[in-house]
Amino acid sequence: MPGPLAPAPDLGPLAPAPDLGPVPARPRQARLSGVGAGAAFGLVGAVVNAGAGLLLALVVSHGLGVAGSGVFFACVALFTILSNVLKLGADTGLVRFLARTGPGPVARRLVRAGLLPPLIASLVAAGVLLLVAHPIGRLLLPGAGTGSRTLHIVLVAAGLPLATVTLVLLGATRGLRTVMPFVGVEQIGKPALRVILVGLVIAVGAGGTAAYAAWSVPVLLGLLVAIAAVRTALRGTGTSTERPGGRAFWAFSAPRALASSFEIVSVWIGVLLLSAMRSSADAGIFTAAGRYVTVGGMAMLAIRLAVAPELSRLLGAGRIQDAERIHRQCTVWIVLSSWPIFLFGAVFAPAVLEVFGGGFRRGATALVILALANLLNLAVGNAQTVLLMVGRSSLNMINTGAALACQVGLGVALIPHLGLTGAAIGAGAGAIVDNGLSAIQVRRILGIHTVYRPYLLAIAASVGCFAGLALAGRAVLGTSIPAAVTAGVICCVAYAAVLGAFRRPLTLTGARTIFQQVTPLRQ
Repeated sequence: MPGPLAPAPDLGPLAPAPDLGPVPARPRQARLSGVGAGAAFGLVGAVVNAGAGLLLALVVSHGLGVAGSGVFFACVALFTILSNVLKLGADTGLVRFLARTGPGPVARRLVRAGLLPPLIASLVAAGVLLLVAHPIGRLLLPGAGTGSRTLHIVLVAAGLPLATVTLVLLGATRGLRTVMPFVGVEQIGKPALRVILVGLVIAVGAGGTAAYAAWSVPVLLGLLVAIAAVRTALRGTGTSTERPGGRAFWAFSAPRALASSFEIVSVWIGVLLLSAMRSSADAGIFTAAGRYVTVGGMAMLAIRLAVAPELSRLLGAGRIQDAERIHRQCTVWIVLSSWPIFLFGAVFAPAVLEVFGGGFRRGATALVILALANLLNLAVGNAQTVLLMVGRSSLNMINTGAALACQVGLGVALIPHLGLTGAAIGAGAGAIVDNGLSAIQVRRILGIHTVYRPYLLAIAASVGCFAGLALAGRAVLGTSIPAAVTAGVICCVAYAAVLGAFRRPLTLTGARTIFQQVTPLRQ
């Protein structure tokens, strides 16, 4: 993921729990079991999605080379940005309002109201892309042949309406209280199938255009699954008397639409800027560095999916201290699980990128910058989630907009002169601005902060093992892949010993106690 940590799937209703409206009458314990099962499935999806993304980058980089992988991922970037922007926030609106109404006639009317504008917008965008396929291809895909450029853009246009509608429909299923279709399609099914199909195409010697066409095939399959899932979820009769109209629906959806658009653009804009302003080869290298960043941020995403409902309930009940306790503990876990990855990547950046191919080593400085920036980004934990769960979606929109403006401004100014390094500076600055502003706002609004003794111990343990020992290993062994593997094993063994010795001060044994302290809310 080039740039800031990849945005999580929308976490659902953005206001605190008491604002969610009535829920279907069923035992409270059954509802909690459903939440737990959904969270566990979401964790599996996050792991599979990150792993498949890294594997796809390896397959494409080795099969198509530096320049070919740049063209491939520039198309992926364009497609991903447009499909997420063109959903117009309707998926978020459906999550919120369908959670209030439940299934039935009102829900079916809301789905139709939420689906029509994105469908029209995506069809119009696809038509415009087809009309300007040649100049857009020449601008964004300089590393491809003339005919290949146009064909790539045509393939992007063909899949846009399918992907946009799929995302909206999967938002409806989440609003109807099941995350299974979304995780199954977007985080497990599509990523895994794309690795297989693209790998097969590259294995038989087909070119980059065929590889991107193979990447696009799961878009249609995902739409078919989403349609079936929505039809199933809409069966039944809702218990709510609410009748939200289209105006209320879009008044809520618009701010979050902007925020989510800013987020997804920030993930991929560095690839497009490099492809347009430098070369497809630079875009391919930046994508490889970004995939490593995605793996490093996987723990943060997984923890976010698991604790967001708990934070929403606590903040909705005004239990700020309990919410702070959980937020602090989760931040310690994020530091312990993610900082070692970024610290090690910063020290052994040349070896990490060499895994993708020999030509990728020149992106080492960019990876160092991205890794160090994301250390700061992760140091404040899931501040964005806390902000959203307390109902401040407008502040989230402002933060993401400011981060994107910072990233694009620095990128445009620096990429022509510094290339990969300039793109990394822009992306790293954007990541720090987004989560940094969220942390400041959470502190001022709720009085929640993250610094306490276990947090400082977690930072010290990570830095000592994966910066200190790794730097010593690099000085002695060099920066080759075998040297990195050897140093990594030594760092991991030392880290495991440190965590074992300090498990109580790090509160690694206190997770159950912490969550038990908030169980009265559930009774």
